[in-house]
Amino acid sequence: MTSRWPVPIRLNTAPTQGGLVIPYITVRHRDGRARFSTNDPRRQLRCLLQARCSVCGQPLGDRRDRSTSLLAAAHAFVLLMRPSDLIRGYSSEPGLHPECAAYAERACPMLNGSRTHYRHTLDLESDRCADPACDCRRWANAADIQARAGAPASAFYRLRLPLHLYRLQQEELTGCRAFASRPGRRTRHVW
Repeated sequence: MTSRWPVPIRLNTAPTQGGLVIPYITVRHRDGRARFSTNDPRRQLRCLLQARCSVCGQPLGDRRDRSTSLLAAAHAFVLLMRPSDLIRGYSSEPGLHPECAAYAERACPMLNGSRTHYRHTLDLESDRCADPACDCRRWANAADIQARAGAPASAFYRLRLPLHLYRLQQEELTGCRAFASRPGRRTRHVW
């Protein structure tokens, strides 16, 4: 199946499912099937610590796309944030290349507004496969994910920042979070 949205050059070789690019941080079964809307904590942490894009997995400073329209984006990254993230001033989601964020905003049902509620059942344990070597054996239901089951979808905002402002705030218990906003930064409502 082909994608309904133009795919950025850097995502041409990315795996797909149902015509959608599977984001790098999405959990997957060993056979490659993705569980959209659920992040792989190891990949998420790698992206945060190494300043990698959550969609393509490449370093945020990597500018393989050199088309004229992307030259201005050469040293920028995007955070897609919920209102609560904006209030706190950080996001637990890794940053994205501007072109990967634009693709995600069009393709992801939670970002484009076509899905108005979270799934009613967010049971990762019930999505385990029969393959004993698959990582899905380690998938566990987190309390914050269960709290969103069936709830209305959050609004999302796009915050674009220069790459030199990429910062991490690390806490012993809660892990890493990408530094997000500074007073006076402009955001754009995505949905």
